[in-house]
Amino acid sequence: MDQPFESDVMDDLAAETPLSSTRDLYDNYEDTEDEYDGEDSFAEGLDDYGDSRDHLSDLDHSFDQAIHQELSTGAQTRGAVRSLPNALEAAIAAALSAPSTDTFLRRLSQGLQEIASEPIPARKNGQRSTHRKTSPKSTIASGRAITPVANLAAQLARSRAEPQDALEAFLDLADAEPDNPSVAPVIAGLSLHSTLADHLGGTRTQRQRLVHSVSQATQTIAQHHGSQAMAAMPRILDVVQRNASAQQIPPSELPGAIQRITRQVAANDDLVHRLAQTTLPPASAPTKQRVTVTKGTVQRLVFDRPVELTIRYL
Repeated sequence: MDQPFESDVMDDLAAETPLSSTRDLYDNYEDTEDEYDGEDSFAEGLDDYGDSRDHLSDLDHSFDQAIHQELSTGAQTRGAVRSLPNALEAAIAAALSAPSTDTFLRRLSQGLQEIASEPIPARKNGQRSTHRKTSPKSTIASGRAITPVANLAAQLARSRAEPQDALEAFLDLADAEPDNPSVAPVIAGLSLHSTLADHLGGTRTQRQRLVHSVSQATQTIAQHHGSQAMAAMPRILDVVQRNASAQQIPPSELPGAIQRITRQVAANDDLVHRLAQTTLPPASAPTKQRVTVTKGTVQRLVFDRPVELTIRYL
């Protein structure tokens, strides 16, 4: 990857102007003595499912080979026992081929619900090495979540109509369950579909490699700056997309570049703060607005927040 591309992306990110927002995204950790204190607790949740704690290293050939082997041997078929991170990334990669946001969210919701019903590898903590399989319906009825994925599936089913609402819902879930290792991959998928749709062609293996890269980048941001900082990912990917299109960067080079760029962003507290603010619109209740248009007049209305329009024939 040419360094000028990454330098151009960083220059554009530095020039991003934050939008006004009524909620402070960083009041949860501005008094923290060490900005990296949250890294160990977040990574422990990933370790429980066999994920790697090295979120700062570039993708290597071993990862590509692992994905290729899993896909070619049919491990992606329903009923196969998979680690949670791999299952999530596979479901997201499959959904990314959807032609529209609505279809993407519907496919992702279905994929998450299927994962929630799969056997879950037993933890290596001395307990009996059996697999648990519980119906999502029984989980909802009893009020207990069998896996973090079940929570995500229910949340996504309620918010899939609006991508921005889905993103905010998962950010809220990340606040409520900071040790939930399933949130970052889904936020990565939502960010990818809304920004890099033109670069999501190719095979499922290539898409899953990109999903893995963005998922790791999202976790890097969260580890260093808190869960609400994951709101910066759509803005980061949007700037990457604009520069990649202008410079005709091959899609195969994007995964490594995204991780390197994210590491540079994560090292700049002010930049992360501003990028996270530019992603979320003002948090306000829907407003009503009366519009009067005279006969024969064409008027274009632009709103920066949810609105309710009432059109009445007189």
